Amino acid sequence: MKGGIRGWAEQGNGWFESAVTNRAKPQKWSRRSRFKFKKKFTRRRRRRRKGRMADWGPVVIAVVLFVLLSPGLLFQIPGRHRVVEFGNMETSGASILVHTIIYFGLITILLIAIGVHIYTG
Repeated sequence: MKGGIRGWAEQGNGWFESAVTNRAKPQKWSRRSRFKFKKKFTRRRRRRRKGRMADWGPVVIAVVLFVLLSPGLLFQIPGRHRVVEFGNMETSGASILVHTIIYFGLITILLIAIGVHIYTG
């Protein structure tokens, strides 16, 4: 026997060849079994959701603050010529950074510290 393990496997008389040729083939799903599986999962998902109410508080607060704190829309800190400018519809890198910090602070206070919740049923 030359070549050690490889030579032995190449000769076709060992576990290596049987392991390679007799591999398990992936299971093919029939249409009916796929439909039953999908139906079963959607039924479970619906059951879990039935008694819950959606909490829209974080979504509403985030959208309102995002619109109100857009730099240049209502106000801009720091402005181009003054510290605070109102309704100039311009922006800068510094004002984006300041408005981002203000947004993060207000979101943190309103959602985590106070815990604003709006439930729909």
